[in-house]
Amino acid sequence: MAKQNFDVVVIGAGIHGAAVARQAVEAGKKVLILEQFDRPAKATSSRSSKLIHGGLRYLESFNFGLVRECLLDRRRLLQDYGDLVHMQKFYIPIYKDTSRTRLTIRAGLSLYGLLGGLDEYSRFSMVPQSEWANLDGLEQSDLLAVFQYWDAQTDDAKLTFRLLEEAVGMGATLLLNTRFSQCREQGEDLQVSFQRNDKTQAVTTRAVVNATGPWVNETLQKFKPAIASLPMELVQGAHLELPGSLEQGVYYLEAPQDRRAIFAMPWYDRILFGTTETLYQGDPNQVQPTPQEIDYLLTVYNYYFPDKPLGKGDIINAWAGLRVLPAGDGNPFKRSRDTILQSNRAKQPTVVSIYGGKLTSHYSTAKKVLKLLS
Repeated sequence: MAKQNFDVVVIGAGIHGAAVARQAVEAGKKVLILEQFDRPAKATSSRSSKLIHGGLRYLESFNFGLVRECLLDRRRLLQDYGDLVHMQKFYIPIYKDTSRTRLTIRAGLSLYGLLGGLDEYSRFSMVPQSEWANLDGLEQSDLLAVFQYWDAQTDDAKLTFRLLEEAVGMGATLLLNTRFSQCREQGEDLQVSFQRNDKTQAVTTRAVVNATGPWVNETLQKFKPAIASLPMELVQGAHLELPGSLEQGVYYLEAPQDRRAIFAMPWYDRILFGTTETLYQGDPNQVQPTPQEIDYLLTVYNYYFPDKPLGKGDIINAWAGLRVLPAGDGNPFKRSRDTILQSNRAKQPTVVSIYGGKLTSHYSTAKKVLKLLS
């Protein structure tokens, strides 16, 4: 690698780093990807809720642009990666104590379908009461109605791997077990140094993309001259892998404790249940579900599926991923989910850092990054 010149160096081989690299190399750029771990998607990009969706609940905060963008990206993913992304039936049960009324849900699903382009997967329906018994043992006491709509599911790690395989196949260079050390301006170019195989190596590049997720501000500290970072918080989302199966699809539930959205999802031959939102201040490498999060999720699961109650001893696996959210007061659940792109300067930027980002909209995020650098 010594003395090689690149157009773009991407730091981080998660879903956003992979998407930026793929689009850049497809545009004819010479691309280098640096990944600190021994495999891509080892952190957040393999610990999501595995959903490709527009974000139905974002409509409540009037974030129509984000929902529209995600639904368009969902359509593109279904077309381009149909072997990895598939549509799934989603169910929203409405109980006597549910915080949102049937009218509210109906209006939200109508707008969701409109933003999705009114295609075949934009339609929703009411599940007849005669069919409620088929809904995988869902609690029926005080159940008033069940809505069914469509969204998609994927294996987030496999999708990341696919993008990287395509990028490398088109000429990108991917280095694993490689730690970014420093980036310095060198005339009109940038010199990027990194540690690999106990040796320090350096390359020159025209641009750098910081796609390191929860390490985004830590990575920025290694740039000379210094680049201003944004105030952010890490919020962990815990998931449980539970025994059993959900034959009908995904259930969009409301936690009785605090009315947060929780998903019960089929996941290979198991049930994936999550997620939580807990502020995290430790090492991103050490994130794990807390005992409180595990109790919280089991309580929600047993509330909605009481016929097959589960305890801690039944958990097959438990893990947590980290979201990057703007710093602020109040409930993280109500924070903005917009992706923020921070550049080193307003005109002709050479460094772009990605704050946040959604699995669904990785393509649109990468497109915006490359537009900034163009």
